[in-house]
Amino acid sequence: PMSNSRWALGLVAHGVLNEATLYKAPADAVGKPDTPWEKICDVSDDVTSFAVHGDELYLLSHKGAPHFMVLKTSLEHPDMEHAEVVLPEGESVIKDIETAEDGLYVQETDGTLGLLKRVSYQGGKPEEIKLPFEGAVGLSATDERIAGAFVVMTSWAKAPRIYSFDPKTRAMTDTKLQPLGP
Repeated sequence: PMSNSRWALGLVAHGVLNEATLYKAPADAVGKPDTPWEKICDVSDDVTSFAVHGDELYLLSHKGAPHFMVLKTSLEHPDMEHAEVVLPEGESVIKDIETAEDGLYVQETDGTLGLLKRVSYQGGKPEEIKLPFEGAVGLSATDERIAGAFVVMTSWAKAPRIYSFDPKTRAMTDTKLQPLGP
């Protein structure tokens, strides 16, 4: 179960395959006899990651999109065939998605450089987040009850650092949680 949703998700990983099968059930029915699990997507849907915001399910898929795209469907009535494309495939490769209170955070890679975007739950154009330096970026942590995200950044000449992004100020701040080597 997720804190902001009345649904629980069950993930079936298929060995070395990145593509997964995903099921949903009412959170209050999990663990009881005859839990009504319903399949949302299967390996053929090419979904490799997902994130939840309330009753909305965001899916990272490479079906017909080698650089990946982000889809959205309702957890109440999931429908992969008619899922909304929230972020279409682009030049960069979409690597990860995470939900926070203020929006969907999207990690992308453009060759060796990392990109970070924020997509509002109300729609509109994705916001590209200004990073403190050029390098690799990874979504470290988000929480659907809290705005912003924690991001790990590194490059050939910089040791890994953990930054926090504040969507109100648009500031990316070094948390100093990762000690720097000599």
